[in-house]
Amino acid sequence: MARYLIFIPVYNEENNILYFFKNLINFIDFKTDNVLIIDDNSSDNTKFILNNILQQLDKLDEYNLNLKSKLKIIFNEKNLGYGSNVLKGMEYFINSDNDFFITIDSDFQHLVTYISIFKSLSIKYNFITGSRYSKYSLKISEYNYFRYLINKKMLEFLKFYFRKYKYKITDFFCGFRLYSKDIIKKIFNNLKEKEKKLNGFSYEFPIFLWIELLKLNDLKLVEVPIPYITFFERNFKGSKSAELNNHYQRVKKYIDIFISEIGRGEEFVKRMEN
Repeated sequence: MARYLIFIPVYNEENNILYFFKNLINFIDFKTDNVLIIDDNSSDNTKFILNNILQQLDKLDEYNLNLKSKLKIIFNEKNLGYGSNVLKGMEYFINSDNDFFITIDSDFQHLVTYISIFKSLSIKYNFITGSRYSKYSLKISEYNYFRYLINKKMLEFLKFYFRKYKYKITDFFCGFRLYSKDIIKKIFNNLKEKEKKLNGFSYEFPIFLWIELLKLNDLKLVEVPIPYITFFERNFKGSKSAELNNHYQRVKKYIDIFISEIGRGEEFVKRMEN
């Protein structure tokens, strides 16, 4: 029976994390699922709420429910950034006995009910990613124009530089994903080296992730339509991502990163074509 590690990166989610966790435990299978939460040195009451959750699980374990053994919470001593926390979660996963790694946000942009869909597809696919922009996605709110534009431009770069691009991808930045262990082992070291060179990853992490994924010959990828839920006043959180709250700076930064990483010369392009 396959085992799944559900990973939730958290930063300043005092308004969401408790309600998210209550929803999550209603939709996971405690025979096969484990939960990892990494708090990225939150400056609000998130840490207090997470510690309170642990205390409540202690009380429930008096009834031999053994819930606390299914939950691991790591508190960072400093703010690392979103992408660096995903890498930290990946490293924890590699050293665990779980078979699949699922990432999901805690701010209700992603619905926990879809975890079961990802798990059912993991029998056939080794990388599953959600899409808010699929024509089949339920539109709960209006598209944010700048977020859609950035996503569209990144996809254009992917299709141009990867001449053998064969996957139907419509959402470049969705953080709701499932990875098999073999896929993570193949991409982790390269991502870790890049993180060290850049002194950390923030929300630009998907650019580096997709570049590594599309180098793989054994990638079995599928995109799952998920509801489009956005918050118009939502900001990028953390000390490493403040500049991304300016839409124009974000577009420029992402494009510059992509060109720098994948446009290093014709040698890389030729290698991808062979």
